[in-house]
Amino acid sequence: MTKIALDTDVLRACLQPVEGVSTHLAVTELVELGATLWVLPAVLETISEEGNDWRGRWRELPLYEQPLDAFLNGCAAGIARRYLDYHPDPRDCRVVAEAECAKMDAFVTLSKDLISGLGRRVENIRIEEPRDAVASCIRRRTDQ
Repeated sequence: MTKIALDTDVLRACLQPVEGVSTHLAVTELVELGATLWVLPAVLETISEEGNDWRGRWRELPLYEQPLDAFLNGCAAGIARRYLDYHPDPRDCRVVAEAECAKMDAFVTLSKDLISGLGRRVENIRIEEPRDAVASCIRRRTDQ
């Protein structure tokens, strides 16, 4: 089963599908293809900082919460520092590092800057837009 972490922008589009219809449809298709979708600690922190009702609403979707434990925290801190050499946003570096340390298969985002900055630097995950993640899942299914 493919484990996919969602960035804040993708989660937002899922919760407000009128503004992000294609993203919402792609995420729905990922679930139909058997992927498990995860919300990382850094994404939850961003949601909490925004002060809206996301914290409760995202739990209505078929998503899993990745808990923050000592291993994930230490692992992500070290990798995020290294990623700052390639991408200027510390929050982006942290959330990608969390995805990698949590053994996700992919990190799905709408940020082209993040994809171009870290997409070729990460070692154990893919950083993709939602539609590309769907294509990857389809390819994986046909390759099996």
